[in-house]
Amino acid sequence: MNDSRYHSLDWHSAHLLAVSIGILLLSVGDAVLTLTLMSYGAVEVNPVMAVLVDGSPAVFASLKMAMTGISVMLLVLLARYRFMRVVRVELILYGALAAYTILVVHEFGMLQNVPELRLF
Repeated sequence: MNDSRYHSLDWHSAHLLAVSIGILLLSVGDAVLTLTLMSYGAVEVNPVMAVLVDGSPAVFASLKMAMTGISVMLLVLLARYRFMRVVRVELILYGALAAYTILVVHEFGMLQNVPELRLF
């Protein structure tokens, strides 16, 4: 199928809204869990975010949400295109949602190993 006929429009499928909101909510959860884990001695392994998190937590959270929000908006805008003519950009959004879900579940698992903080 020739994707050159697609143009970015302001009209997108409702499922992309749900995926976008899911990514943004999981990103907020990731930021909160990251800061919580770091307060108990965890180390940020993402080198880009490690620089940001070592400063102010408010700056970290603001920049994380801004980067995630802008990225999600661009991916939704280009959802009908194909990345490198192979994979639809829409699938990248689903991949990001799955990755954030796995990350947040992993962080909850890490919280279970904090002796001072038992959630379940």
